[in-house]
Amino acid sequence: MSDNDSDHQPGNWAVSGSRQGFHLRRADTDPTDEDSDDLDALYEQVPGILLVQRFARSVGRVGWFSRLGEPIARQLDDLAHSYLAALGFPDARTALIDSWEDAAAAAESLDWDAAGWEAEEQLRAALMHRALELVSEEDLGLLLAQVNAQAFEAIELGVHEAAALFDNDDPALVDLAIG
Repeated sequence: MSDNDSDHQPGNWAVSGSRQGFHLRRADTDPTDEDSDDLDALYEQVPGILLVQRFARSVGRVGWFSRLGEPIARQLDDLAHSYLAALGFPDARTALIDSWEDAAAAAESLDWDAAGWEAEEQLRAALMHRALELVSEEDLGLLLAQVNAQAFEAIELGVHEAAALFDNDDPALVDLAIG
C-alpha cells in the first residue's frame, strides 16, 4: 500500500467540531497547530467531508414549512421526482399539503410506504459503509452529530418562524414539525 493509499484508511483523519462547524485534520498532527497540513489538501483527499460540511450549512437556508398551501414550484417538484425516481419510484408524485394539521396527519400516517423507507435505508447503509472507508467510526459519529446539531438548530428556528407566520400556536404541531 502506498502512502497515498494509507491516507484513505480509517483513523488517519481526526475531526474536531464546534457550533460553528467541524474541521478535518491529519490524525498525526497537533490539533492546536492552526497551520498543520493544508486543510484544502485534506478536503481534496477526502472530498466527501467538504460536501457534508456544505450540506450542514445549507440546512439553514431552507424555508421550513413556510410554503404550506402554496403550489409546488416546478423546480422543486422536478427535484423531488428525481429523488423518488433514484429510489426506484419513478411513478411517485408530490402532493400539496395545505395546513399544519394536514402536515401532521401526513407525518403521523400509519399508511407509510415501507418500500420507500427500505430503499432509503439501503442507500443510507451503503453511504455509511463508504464513509467508514474514509474515516473512523468515532470520527464519523462526530461528523454526523455535528450535522445533526446544525440541522436541528436551523430547523427549529425555521419551524418557529413559519409557525409565527401562520399563527400556529399549537406546541404539539411545532414539536412534530421540528422532530
